Amino acid sequence: MKKRLLFLIGAVALLFTAAACSIEEPEASLRHLDFDVNVDSDLPGTRAVKSSWETGDKIYVIFDNYLSVNMEENNESPCYATLVFNGTKWEGSFSNPALEQYLLGRSEGRLAACFIPFYEPTFRYSTIFGVDIVDPNRPYTYYMTGEDVPYTISGGKLSATLPMTLSTFVHFYLGGLPDATSGRYRMNCASILASRASGGYYDRGKPVWGSSNGYYGGDIPGMPYQGGVSFSGRLMEYNNGRENLYEIVVTDTKGTETIEDDYVYTLTKTTTLTFRDAVVLPPLTDPVWSLKKPKREMYAEWGLEGTFEKEMGYERPYEWYIDQGSTGACSGVNCGPASSVMAAKWYNYAFTGTVEDARAEIYNNGGWWYTNDIDAYFNAHNIAHTTKPFTSTDDVVWEINMGNIVLLCLDMYYITYGNQTGKRVNKFYNTANKGWGHFLLVKGYVQTSTKLYYEVYDPYSMGRTNPDGTPMGRSRYYDAAEILQSAGIWWPNMIVVGDN
Repeated sequence: MKKRLLFLIGAVALLFTAAACSIEEPEASLRHLDFDVNVDSDLPGTRAVKSSWETGDKIYVIFDNYLSVNMEENNESPCYATLVFNGTKWEGSFSNPALEQYLLGRSEGRLAACFIPFYEPTFRYSTIFGVDIVDPNRPYTYYMTGEDVPYTISGGKLSATLPMTLSTFVHFYLGGLPDATSGRYRMNCASILASRASGGYYDRGKPVWGSSNGYYGGDIPGMPYQGGVSFSGRLMEYNNGRENLYEIVVTDTKGTETIEDDYVYTLTKTTTLTFRDAVVLPPLTDPVWSLKKPKREMYAEWGLEGTFEKEMGYERPYEWYIDQGSTGACSGVNCGPASSVMAAKWYNYAFTGTVEDARAEIYNNGGWWYTNDIDAYFNAHNIAHTTKPFTSTDDVVWEINMGNIVLLCLDMYYITYGNQTGKRVNKFYNTANKGWGHFLLVKGYVQTSTKLYYEVYDPYSMGRTNPDGTPMGRSRYYDAAEILQSAGIWWPNMIVVGDN
C-alpha cells in the first residue's frame, strides 16, 4: 500500500570554521538548513516488513557528486544526512558540517536516500563507494531506496519527494517466536538471493545506493520483529509472477555455531511470488512443516542404549556417503573402493573420482580390495593417511578428537545384527559365516552412560533405506567394543585419513 508522509525536519544550527572544507567561509551568523520532505513508499501491509514508520527509523541521504569532488578537502570524511523518526516527526542531522554549508550554497540538485532496518550502519569514506558501510558482519536484510531524486533549496529549506521502493525483495514473517534473537533463525530458498545495502556513490552522473549479495539459496538471518522474525531477500527475476514449487527451509540454530544443535524445518508449496510480496508463514508448530531434529535427540529413538553424554564427529556441507550397491558390475565387493572414495571426498571437497574409476585403476580381477590397494589409491590421489595399530577403542576416539576419520577392515560376522525398522544401531544385513571381510569408515562417536558407539559410513546399503529415505549405512551406530574385537580377528590396524 502507498504511505505518503510529510515531514518537516529542522537541523540543529551549527557554527562552522573554514578548516572543514574548501567552500567559502560561512558568515558568522547562525546558518541552518530545514527539510520539507514527502516520503512515498511501497511497504506491504503485513508484519513481514514495516507497514508504518516507527520510532528510531533512519533514512540516510547522499547528495549530488559531493562525495567524490570534496573528499580531499573534507579529510576523506563520509558526508551524508541522517533523518531520524522520533515517533511524531523526523529530525535531521549531517555527518559533516561542510555538507550542510555546501547545500546552503545550492538551489537544486539530485539526491539518493536509503532506509536500512534492524541495524545502524557505520559509514566510512571509500574510493569506490562515497559512503561505504563498514560492518562486514552486517545482516542480509531488505532495504529501501529512492535514487536520483531531484531536490530544490530556497530560503534555507530543502524540498524533495523520496520515492522509497523495495525493488525486487520479497519478505517472509514467522510469528510466535518471542525468544528470537538476531540470526538464531535462518531461512534459505533456492530462488531467493541474500542481499544487503553496501553504500552510496555517484554512478554515471546519478547518486545511487549499491548492494552486496550472497548467493541464491544462501542463508538469510531472521531479524526479530513484533514477536517473530522477518526474513527478506531478492526474488529470482525469472520467477517473478510465475507459479513455482518453492522449498522454504528454516533452521533454528538455538543460538549456537554447531550444526549438531540445529532443528531444521522444511515447507514445500507451489505458489506465485512477485517482487515486493510479503508472506506470513505458518507457525513452526504447524504440521505443514517437516522437522529434522538434532541427532542427539534421536539417539534413543534410533536404539542407542543409555543416557547421552558426549558426541564428536565431522560433517561436510555436501554429500559424501556412497552406497556400493550402485557402483557397477563389481558392486557386491566394492566396499574397499567405495570406502576409499568416500574418504577422498571427505578429505578434499573438490575430489571428483568415482568408485567405478577406482575399480578401473585397481581391478584385482573384479574381486576384493586389500589394505595395500587402499594405500596405493590414496598415494595416487594425494589423500593424507597413516596406518596405525588398533588395540583400544580409545585409539579411534583419539583420532576423531584430532579431526581425522578412520578406515577399518573387519570381519562383520562378529558385529551384532539388528535390522529393526527405524533403528540405526548394529548391522542391518546378514553375514552367515565367519570370514565376512568388509571395509567401512568411522566418522564420529557417541558416548552414552552405558556404551561407546562408533558412527560409521558403512557402504553396504545396497539400496536399502531408513524410513526417512536416507541410506541405511549412512550414519550407522556400531558397538565400539564389537568393532575392536572384529578388527582384532581380521586386521588389527586402522587407516587414519586426515592431516592431524
